[in-house]
Parts: sequence; structure tokens; C-alpha cells
Amino acid sequence: MITTNLTFSEWASAFGDAGFPPNSHLFCIALQARGASVLAVGDVPESDLPPEARHALARYVFEPRMGEYEVLLGIVTALVAEHGRIDFVESNGEHWLEVEGRLRNDLGIDGPTRQDVARLRSKLPMAEVFEKTGVPCLPGIRCSSSEAIKGFAAEHGLPLVLKPDSGSGALSTFRVATDAELDAALLLPLDCHVVQPFIAPDNSGGPPLAVSADRGSNRRRIRFARRMTMHRHGVEEAHERRIAHIRLDQHARIGFARR
Repeated sequence: MITTNLTFSEWASAFGDAGFPPNSHLFCIALQARGASVLAVGDVPESDLPPEARHALARYVFEPRMGEYEVLLGIVTALVAEHGRIDFVESNGEHWLEVEGRLRNDLGIDGPTRQDVARLRSKLPMAEVFEKTGVPCLPGIRCSSSEAIKGFAAEHGLPLVLKPDSGSGALSTFRVATDAELDAALLLPLDCHVVQPFIAPDNSGGPPLAVSADRGSNRRRIRFARRMTMHRHGVEEAHERRIAHIRLDQHARIGFARR
């Protein structure tokens, strides 16, 4: 978001949750240093913010209920009435991504809409984007029914990993390695999950990520590959799979090459 030569002359930026994570206030300081007028909303008292953060903010609203969308929308609407049009809304936190999109929709602010964010946070559409650029991804389906999951298991074998289609970290993510574990998993609410083959750690002793590079004719190329061990129908298959092939030109611009 911030680069050393970027300026925001006469910009108004709304920053959500300026107190978390602990380094969030640094983005507010950097925005203000580059000419932006930073308006922030947070669920910690202003007195708890670092002094340099308080100095960088043109306005701070303390609201413990900022997780209630209508409350937050009312605050941002009031900030627009007080300071004029807001050009940019950001939180730097995945928890608030959908809320940012709703604010942009409702207040006509440029940036990813609520619909854009929903697509970007979904694992299967993200995989489609990677595949289109030549980056291979594991097969996966939505857990729409027990029959669909069992059919996927029959095709790809065990173990499988089930995880929320939209989410971060490992919350509600688990592995099933036997038929009994699969049957038990099917008793759980899985409407928001996807299922994929489970990739076991490589035990060969080599690095899990192999990187190679070459230079020539003013171009540099970097190749990424991941060493993986896949279990298919009880048989281990160890192989190296290319993740990406990146070209860097003499200006260090990046382009993805197909496999």
C-alpha cells in the first residue's frame, strides 16, 4: 500500500481498527506523512494509541461496537459529512475485508466492492485465477453434499483436507485419513467448506521449496517448485511440482510465465 515515492495530495483516507494489529498505526503515520488526511475508527480508546499515531490522525472515533455494520456505516457517513468525500478505505486486516467492501458499495468509494472481496476470499475462485496464469493448483470441490465428498474421495484417495472456503489460519480445518474419519466428518456442518487432497510434508531431507534462477539477454527468470509427497489410494508419490515461473526484466518488473 505504501511506497517511498507515493503522495496522497488532498486525499482523505478512512482507516478501520487503527489499534490492531499492533503495527496498524504505522500505516496511518505513513499515510499522513505522504499528504493524506487520515480518519480512523477503532475499538480501543484514543488514549491507548501511541502518541505518534494520535498526531497522525485528523480524526479518531472510538467505537466498541464497530463490528456492528450499521453502527460503523453511521460513523463513516458522519465522517464524510464532517470532512468531505473519502477516497480510500483500508484496515490491513482480513477480518474487515468484507466490511470494507460494503462501505465502498454504500458510500461510492473506489476499490474492491463487496462482491469483489467475496470472490477474492474464496479458495476455489482464487485457484481458478492461479490456473489461468499457469500456476498449478490442487483439485478441489465445495462440500455441497456427502455424495460429492465421497465421490471426490473415491477419485483422489485419502487423506483429504477439509477447510472453510473463506477464511484464514487453520480454524475449522482438519484432515481425514481413514474411511471412519471421513464418515465422522460427514456428520459435521460442512456447507461452507471445500475438500482437497492432503499434501504430506516431504521426508527426503531436502528443502520443501526449490528455487532456481538464470540470467541472460537482459532478462532474469526465477523458478519456484515445491517438493511434495502425495498419498493416492494408499501409495506415496514423491515428486517436484513447479509452482511458478517468474520473469524479471531489466526494470525488475514481474511477469508470470505459463508452465
